[in-house]
Amino acid sequence: MRCLTVVLVCLTAIGLGNTAFAQSKVVIDECRILPRQWVRLATDRIGVIASIEPEEGDAVEKGAIVVKLKDEVPQSVVNKAQKKIENDVEVRYAVAAHNLAVGELAANQAVNAQRRGAIADTEIERLKLAATKAKLQIEQADHQRQVDALDLQEAKAQLNSYRIFAPFPGIVIRRYKDVGEAIQQGETVLEVVRTDLLKVEGNIEIERLNAHGIKTGSAVMVQYFGEDRKLKGGDVILPGKIIFVDSVVQAVTRRVRIVAEVVNPDGRLQAGLSATMTIDPTVMIKKPVQVLGSAERKIEGSKLENSGTATAEK
Repeated sequence: MRCLTVVLVCLTAIGLGNTAFAQSKVVIDECRILPRQWVRLATDRIGVIASIEPEEGDAVEKGAIVVKLKDEVPQSVVNKAQKKIENDVEVRYAVAAHNLAVGELAANQAVNAQRRGAIADTEIERLKLAATKAKLQIEQADHQRQVDALDLQEAKAQLNSYRIFAPFPGIVIRRYKDVGEAIQQGETVLEVVRTDLLKVEGNIEIERLNAHGIKTGSAVMVQYFGEDRKLKGGDVILPGKIIFVDSVVQAVTRRVRIVAEVVNPDGRLQAGLSATMTIDPTVMIKKPVQVLGSAERKIEGSKLENSGTATAEK
């Protein structure tokens, strides 16, 4: 009888442990999928468009020049500044003049050493001053080259203001202008959206949030199902992590907004859809999700998939 009691107690403890483990994951339905980055690209000066590289639907890389205004004048200023900084004649002349002055001073001091008073003291002082002046001319020439380098940097910055650069890798979704059109300061030329990263927003009851210990860095899996709510080959599962937990609770619903960031390397999931977010607070992701390699993404995803049975949070 005592043995039976012990067995029952052990089974009860195991059952409670499995229940807690099973409740480690939280599922939130009807989450909104949003672009992680979405910008309207504009120029900060008035001009005429000389070229627009991408068309709608084209991919752009971070830092790529996507729009150029006519820039003949600033380009000529850059060329002039480049030529100026390449000219080191002043430096070479100053070095040669200094070497001559130092040599002349040394020669006269040698004569005075052999026959004292042969060269007047005032002449020696004049030669010392000439040597010092020549040394200062070297410093002045070096300083001028540094100023010329800053002038070149300024000219390049002015030239870059005639161009628009892609701020991140993405897809051009709108093109508002064409080559030859005049453009005003701040006028939008292109819209670019990032597709390899997405934001997923959902709402969870404050009691559930605190009970499960959901916080920034908690691992998530975002799933997009078909209309029959059954996962199929064409449906999408993406890994990521929580990047924001709102500190303000909605007064009526007592829910808190949370935001996850997920990787979308093939652009399979589109912004504007609704998805289900599964959160596992027991798995923390410290790295930014965009720097995780494909192998790491599989590992993080498998951790979440194998960490227990999810409990639904409507």
